[in-house]
Amino acid sequence: MLLTPGGRGIRYLRISVTGRCQLRCVYCGEAEGRDSPLMPSDFGRLAEVALRLGITRFRITGGEPLLRGDIVEVVRRVSEAGPEDLSLTTNGLMLPLLARELRRAGLSRVNIGIPALDGEIYRRMTGADALDDVLEGVDAALREELRPVKLNVVLVRGMNDCQVEEFVRLSEEMGIAVRFIEVMPFGVRDGLVPAEEVLEMLGRPERVEAVGSGPAEYFRRNGAIVGLISPITHPFCERCDRLRVTAEGKLVPCITYRNGEDIVRALREGRLEGAFRRVVRYKPLRYGVFQGSMKLIGG
Repeated sequence: MLLTPGGRGIRYLRISVTGRCQLRCVYCGEAEGRDSPLMPSDFGRLAEVALRLGITRFRITGGEPLLRGDIVEVVRRVSEAGPEDLSLTTNGLMLPLLARELRRAGLSRVNIGIPALDGEIYRRMTGADALDDVLEGVDAALREELRPVKLNVVLVRGMNDCQVEEFVRLSEEMGIAVRFIEVMPFGVRDGLVPAEEVLEMLGRPERVEAVGSGPAEYFRRNGAIVGLISPITHPFCERCDRLRVTAEGKLVPCITYRNGEDIVRALREGRLEGAFRRVVRYKPLRYGVFQGSMKLIGG
């Protein structure tokens, strides 16, 4: 197993397959217009080496990963390597078209980013009049058993913090988890809604045991499952067990790193395992200052 200098085991790899996205969300930074230089076979080889080193969980991200024309083949190649869990983060717009193919290719589950349940707020935050399409995507994911479906809601003060109760009601009605995420300090300034404030809004519901080693803390209110992810007010760096592959084809130890190991070159030269071992040495105890686009790093 890959171990950080502090002795943490690395079990999770996030893979950004594109910097492209149809949306212009206020919390993502500027748009990037290119796919990863890695081909489906490269992603498959990457997964094989990662599994050999003890990484068992993979998440495909973007940008919007479903914009890649070969995304089903990418999923198939990673799935064929035999991961314990293979998930994908999406804005949901293309799920009605692709959910069934993705499931058949080996995808286990999806997280869907949706900042609002009000059409006008959604449009202001994403630049698109597409809320109905996203909700159709949620239905498609449930219908194709891409479970557990989780909704990711990046909260921005003065924009969608008024939507917390609506999301909790939706969670109760549909039996899916909704996760409120503190906005990172780029793209939007002065928009932070602390997780502690969300707990107050919800009347401090009962805490429940989380599944896995992810950053979310989970709570139950009536039939709703609510997750809180608080990278700003309660950083979870000391328990982070992930590495990342950016849409530029770099293997990096943390969301705040832009430079890393060149995956294409490492594959070509047959030294991918060495690249993993070098990168893990730089896994930080605390994240630094992020400069760049979330669409490239695969937030």
